[in-house]
Amino acid sequence: MLVAGPVGTGKTTSGLIYAKALLCDSPADGEACGGCDLCREFGDHGRDAVSFHALQCGEHSTVEEVKDLLENARVAPFLARRRVVLLDEVHNLSRRASDALLRILEAPPQWTSFILLTYRLNLISEALRSRLSNFELGALNEAEAFRLLTGVCNREGLSFDREGFRLIFKAASGGPRAMLRAVEKTCQFGPVDGANARLALNLSFEDRLTAFVRALLASDFQGQLKEVEEWPDTPERKLDFLHQFFVFQYFESFRRIHREDPIMQNVGSETQEELVDAFAARACTLGLESGAYWESIIAALTSNTKVTDHSLAMILSRVNRLFNPLPVIGAETKKPAVGLTKAIVRVRSTALSEDQAYLSWNDVRPHWEAASLLPQRYGLLFNLRLTISCSGSGHPDNNGNALLVSKLTHELGMRLKDWCGSSSPVLHWMYRHESQEETSQRTRLLLSIPDAHVGAALRWLSCKFVVRASRACNLRVQIACRSGVSQESRVRFHWQGVRALSRSLNPNLTARSDHGVVSPLVELLKIPLSWRAPARRTPNEQARGASSSLTVGAKLKGEVGMARLSALKDGAWLALDTGWELQEHEARIAEMERRDVAIAKLAALLPDMDDGRRESLELEMELLKASWSSDPRDWRRSWSGWWQPQMSVKPG
Repeated sequence: MLVAGPVGTGKTTSGLIYAKALLCDSPADGEACGGCDLCREFGDHGRDAVSFHALQCGEHSTVEEVKDLLENARVAPFLARRRVVLLDEVHNLSRRASDALLRILEAPPQWTSFILLTYRLNLISEALRSRLSNFELGALNEAEAFRLLTGVCNREGLSFDREGFRLIFKAASGGPRAMLRAVEKTCQFGPVDGANARLALNLSFEDRLTAFVRALLASDFQGQLKEVEEWPDTPERKLDFLHQFFVFQYFESFRRIHREDPIMQNVGSETQEELVDAFAARACTLGLESGAYWESIIAALTSNTKVTDHSLAMILSRVNRLFNPLPVIGAETKKPAVGLTKAIVRVRSTALSEDQAYLSWNDVRPHWEAASLLPQRYGLLFNLRLTISCSGSGHPDNNGNALLVSKLTHELGMRLKDWCGSSSPVLHWMYRHESQEETSQRTRLLLSIPDAHVGAALRWLSCKFVVRASRACNLRVQIACRSGVSQESRVRFHWQGVRALSRSLNPNLTARSDHGVVSPLVELLKIPLSWRAPARRTPNEQARGASSSLTVGAKLKGEVGMARLSALKDGAWLALDTGWELQEHEARIAEMERRDVAIAKLAALLPDMDDGRRESLELEMELLKASWSSDPRDWRRSWSGWWQPQMSVKPG
């Protein structure tokens, strides 16, 4: 049989109880009698039972040690009815030792029973598991835990209350062994109640959490470090409690979903309200959805590696940077030193109230981000620009242009498949709808078409699609194209198309220029003066859109752990439309190839390695991956980034 489950759930105890029952001369209903010679010989741990053989695989995992044990299993017992072999932490066995165990389990001696224990079931091969009866132990639920603790306290004559049990259950995560140890610690201070449980288990840290939150709200990173570093506990527990606190506040105060947490419930309600209000304000300032912002902070409070004091300090630094990314708007700031990373751009409005006739920065920013993503990820540019005007008598169909654009992009994508065959590329596009007048709409659409098929796309648009669509409404389509020209001209066309989509940006929005001067955003984005005009908002639910290939969440094979640069977020306005993304695309490909080669070199050594060397090599591979920086500024590249000293920018 195979017994699996988390640490502290009773695997070893269950295995020993079962082994004793197997060896017992007079078992009753599957339980050992406890009175026969073999039961007395076995005792509680079986150390003196000659027919019981136990191997701690965490200490003894080689094939030679396992073979010696298995040889004993093949010999019939002399004094007992059976032999019992127990292998604890069986997941630690080497590959050859596992193979030797598998061979005997395929045809086990009739007088031998095998009991395998593990807390890492995922490391046990399917071949081995299929030859065993599998039992999985889990943590206790609250009712089961209370019954266990009540029985123990009654037998030991200990006073207790429900609050003490709730704290012990939560702190031990339902693990029986951890709960029993917690009772042992708590009873040294008196009754097993809430006050003594907090004292014994070091759970009286409400003041620490409150002070940490106050320092976070005040942008006092040194104060945050001070509170956490002076907190008398291990780095792992401190990080776990911080994570638990923010998760509790997320559900309790933000989502308004009550989740019982006796450890965190004593944090003051005033602190909770201040934290929720501050999160909402930060999310609004950054243009983020509040729930996603909460989740990003919580995600930063996790670690997949061993937590030390130093790594905990870096985690807190990331959290502080997420919560306090920039100086307060309007504060006097100096120009950053050359070579230092620039802060994410902050946009503010100088108007007393936002003019509804203009577009906000949140309406326009996705176009610029998608336009930077296209060349950086795919090495392509927008080379076709359509302006579609649709009008008719009476009130227009608010979704008319939306349906038209949907049909156009779908059918053009199908045509590309016909033209390109099996090597069909992805069609990249983005658009914005505007209402011209009460009875007409205008849509600006940018597309990226393979140069070899631009002519075919233009013929299809002019002779097929526009003619067919004009039968249903008064349709006028203006087409502009750039293909087969210099890269400088293509880059200029690409970004002019984005400016056309941004022509109705609110002129009252400002941001700091590369030289630290507050300037109108329309000037920093170089939107021509003749283009700037208010726009009537469309009643469409989706006034703008883009192909799924241009969404930030779309992942490409090999891109895991490879963040992208953004001149827009860094406020590097002079570099915004220089075409640096095309060079960065090549740098990203080179970086992915370099990583693939490094992994392939290590992987090529694996087949000929023994088990010990294989584990060492796999660890080395993980360390290699962990050593790669996720910050693209740290990669090797042939072009000079805007964040580097002495960068000369040539306008695109």
